[in-house]
Amino acid sequence: RVRRNLYTVVAILDPTDHGMWDMIDMMDQMVEAQMPIRMAQVVVTGARDDTVSTRIDPSDAKFGERVALAANYLMRAHGAEAQRDFLSAISINRQMLSEPSYFAPATYAPPTWALARQVLVTILSQLGGVDGDVEAFIVSAIESTTRNDAARELEHVRRDMSRKGLNAPSVLLNGEYVRDAVARAHGAT
Repeated sequence: RVRRNLYTVVAILDPTDHGMWDMIDMMDQMVEAQMPIRMAQVVVTGARDDTVSTRIDPSDAKFGERVALAANYLMRAHGAEAQRDFLSAISINRQMLSEPSYFAPATYAPPTWALARQVLVTILSQLGGVDGDVEAFIVSAIESTTRNDAARELEHVRRDMSRKGLNAPSVLLNGEYVRDAVARAHGAT
């Protein structure tokens, strides 16, 4: 019999990395399959491993920052499940560019802030944890250019990662640090 939570995975994710959304899909499949894995997600921007070139189109320059702010707010205010639901809903609702075939998986367009914002409105409305208008909260806490609590917390995460020498995207598997570039060099996809 396999003991519960045999593995612990901490995925360090950057929303501007297109591969992050495939990682979210994979983590969702593991949860659905009830694999003996304890998982956590750290969502951050500005801590990139620049050897990986699967970035989202820079036309939405604020996308990553806004998704990271929203994900970290949800984690702090409503817990890991709210954060996971937010990221999963964005991933699931990406526009499919090509159907899967025998030879290749489906391909998806990078998510947009419009999609992420719609998901955030839905989740915050369901949770009911925002004082007042959900739209006004998103504008002031997520879309604002002024430094607020969410921005300070994201900066704190960046500093901690930098101090520990961690980059995004990467994974900690049972405490062992694996950079995305190293995993790709060894044939991981």
